[in-house]
Amino acid sequence: MATQKLVQSLQDKLTLLQVNFKHTVTGLFLIPVLYVLINEFIRSGARIANLKGPRGLPLIGNLHQIRGGIYQIQLGNIPVVVVNTAESARVIFGNNALSSRPEFYTFHKVLSNTAGTTIGTSPYSDSLKRRRKGAASALNRPSVQSYISHLDIETKDFVKELFDYGNSGAEGVDPMPMIQRLSLSLALTLNWGIRMDSQKSDLFHEITHVEEEISRFRSTTGNLQDYIPLLRLNPFNPGSAKAREMRNRRDVYLTTLNQGLDEAHRQWDA
Repeated sequence: MATQKLVQSLQDKLTLLQVNFKHTVTGLFLIPVLYVLINEFIRSGARIANLKGPRGLPLIGNLHQIRGGIYQIQLGNIPVVVVNTAESARVIFGNNALSSRPEFYTFHKVLSNTAGTTIGTSPYSDSLKRRRKGAASALNRPSVQSYISHLDIETKDFVKELFDYGNSGAEGVDPMPMIQRLSLSLALTLNWGIRMDSQKSDLFHEITHVEEEISRFRSTTGNLQDYIPLLRLNPFNPGSAKAREMRNRRDVYLTTLNQGLDEAHRQWDA
């Protein structure tokens, strides 16, 4: 009997140890899991509402993706260099020429394949160097002095439009159309020798609308087909279709303006 009691006692103690061990193991497993879950809840609550962005990994977030002062990420097939510290920025931007611009499929291959690219969107080349030199000549002090009469006319019309559309200051007015007309009229005057004297013109609305749409195609993140070549094979790609539409509409008014300039030159030569 004594032996049986001893064996039973030992079995009871072993069972208790097993139960305690299971509870300990379960606790060691559940506590970290519970901590991670609670921490993820806290991390999620700390995010700025309605602002998109990668959530990263539990506990460390996006820390593993930020490695050093200079590193690269990839948007689809396109590598992007991230300059992440002030010292790195001084080295990169202070010691290197940064005149070039990357080429994007939508803007450079689809939209600009008929009219070419502007100085601010062109890769570095001899053509860009010549255009930059020409722009510098057109914007030096003597050249700007010759534009004073045009600036005077446009600013007077700008103030007049504010006065008229704002009912002599009695009503609030959106100045953007006036600013667009002034800028567009100066550009037309200096490049084609004509003015845009009214924002009621159909040409004004066409140019401002098309150019505003074109500016959106310069976005570095707004056109997925720039980064994923497979999307370019889609014949119904809305991004490429709209780019072609804006290209064609721009070609119409550029052709009209250029023809008008050619005609004016022929009259002057005559």
